[in-house]
Amino acid sequence: MTRQRWLRAVRAEKTRWPTAVLGFFLVMDGSTMPWWPTTVPPAQLALAGLAALVLLRITPPTRGTRLLAIALGCVLGSVLLSTLSAGHVEAKRLGTVFAWALVMYGVARGSVSIASLARGIGLGLFVGLVYGVVFWSSSLYENRLTGVLGDPNTAGLALATLGPLAVVFLRHRWTRVALALTVLTAVILTASRTSMFALAVAGVLILLAHKLHPVVVAGLLWLAVWWLSSTAHSGTAETFFDRGYFADREGSDHLRSMLAPLEEQKRLAGGWFGHGPGEAYVVLGNDFQMFSHDSYSAFQMEFGKLGVVALVLLALTLLLRQLHRGGYLDPLMNWPVAACGVVLVCSTNLGESLLTPSAAVAAGALVLVSRHARRRRPPTTRPERPPATGGRQEAADTHGEVDTPVADAPWNTPAPWQVGS
Repeated sequence: MTRQRWLRAVRAEKTRWPTAVLGFFLVMDGSTMPWWPTTVPPAQLALAGLAALVLLRITPPTRGTRLLAIALGCVLGSVLLSTLSAGHVEAKRLGTVFAWALVMYGVARGSVSIASLARGIGLGLFVGLVYGVVFWSSSLYENRLTGVLGDPNTAGLALATLGPLAVVFLRHRWTRVALALTVLTAVILTASRTSMFALAVAGVLILLAHKLHPVVVAGLLWLAVWWLSSTAHSGTAETFFDRGYFADREGSDHLRSMLAPLEEQKRLAGGWFGHGPGEAYVVLGNDFQMFSHDSYSAFQMEFGKLGVVALVLLALTLLLRQLHRGGYLDPLMNWPVAACGVVLVCSTNLGESLLTPSAAVAAGALVLVSRHARRRRPPTTRPERPPATGGRQEAADTHGEVDTPVADAPWNTPAPWQVGS
């Protein structure tokens, strides 16, 4: 089945309501809502529900998901070793990590209907924007979008990551345009500097990723992560990110600068196995605990150097799958690549990002789409069109092998926003 046929078939699927409902709550990380009966955020319960669906429909890995399954097994193995080394069991955190791995594998394998999930996510993001605007005056963060999507940083991560994924899998063009505008508006209203930067990176990837080699795309993402991380932990942040509209952010920048050395000290003390699940925090002053704002540091604090090695292996698995396919990215791949890029960028500065439901869905969708995307030749200079055959003699001279324009020639390659339209 060609990529276009697969995408049309996915968009035409009937809605699976259990998956759609779970997708609706997957973006809602606010546990302080007056009508929510528990302190556990809806997103965490939705993640557990999706993991249960995957278990009910789980199938053995295929050629396209075998390496992902091995890499996820390495991550879970490092988590278990960290737990044994720490000598205590943080059941809630362990459950979250295992559900995260199951959802990533389920989305990649196709055990979860990506179309139904996208419809639920799209509706959830729209409701989150409306809810935040209606209760704008009661927000704990002055002049910033909060509400059912969580605090501004958490909301920005979910919007910038899951928004592009939901857009590409929605059936009707008007719904895709409406959701894109919803995401753009909501991210701006969160006033989360990292989320807005990540969304800008995603926009560049959506427009240009298919014109660049996968190694170049990975290099640009690494450069964006390195730049943001270096500015967040140096004086540059105080001269670049606190101007104009962000002039009142000295407090949060000062807090990050206080946390950074404590995080580094605890991270280095963790050794190969870390301090165990649930230990991604530092103590400020008199027993005041603050969770790490750097998801990379938090991951190492919990699971140690061995966990970082497993995480790098997972990232390389996602990259090597694209290199194994050869050629450049299909335009359809731009969207999940952009979503994964948002997760990598936000992980430098927004706290928990790597082990979130958004990251699990983004990485799973990357593998899912790559299984159906076509290979493309490098978009170099425009190839010459083959000359038309002049008759039976010319056709006979080629033994019936008449050249025709290749299907993936640049003039036949749609722009990213035209994919599946």
